[in-house]
Amino acid sequence: MLKLVVWTVVGASVVAAIPHYASQFQGRLADRQAAEAQSAVGDLARVQDSVTAPAVKPTYQASYAAGRSIRLIADEKGHFTGNFRVNGTPLQGLIDTGATYVAVNQSTARRLGVALSPSDFVYGVQTANGETKAAKVTLSHVEVGSLRVEDVEAFVLQDQNISVNLIGMSFLNKLKSFQVADGELLLVN
Repeated sequence: MLKLVVWTVVGASVVAAIPHYASQFQGRLADRQAAEAQSAVGDLARVQDSVTAPAVKPTYQASYAAGRSIRLIADEKGHFTGNFRVNGTPLQGLIDTGATYVAVNQSTARRLGVALSPSDFVYGVQTANGETKAAKVTLSHVEVGSLRVEDVEAFVLQDQNISVNLIGMSFLNKLKSFQVADGELLLVN
């Protein structure tokens, strides 16, 4: 009888503790999801403050030893810039391995043949200039040198909210590999 009472008390204590620990777990999970979401949208503007001067002419070279590859040399600020072709249109871009998506402004999007209406700007993003809305689009293709990637997701922001074209992970993840070492970024496809 004493065993039954002890197990009943222990069992009741465990059952009573479950909601407490479950709510702590749910709170931590919600905090983590919120932090990850904020990080993803914050990526678009992370570089904005550090890139104030006009872009330096990119330095890169192609090599074909192990397939198609491009090697970009970091500028004096440690940034990797390149001459890209997006939807067939040339543009200068800053590669940002911390950015989740490619990001361009509205004027650039128009040059790329991307037609948007005000109702397309539904994604809230945090930029160096504050919170704003962005439109999510899919770019037909993005090229740098001999490398070509198709169907690249991107965000379009209003002109005043982004002054530099960011080439983020939505492009880089479609490559076979990319690697940063000794002031160089190697892109392989």
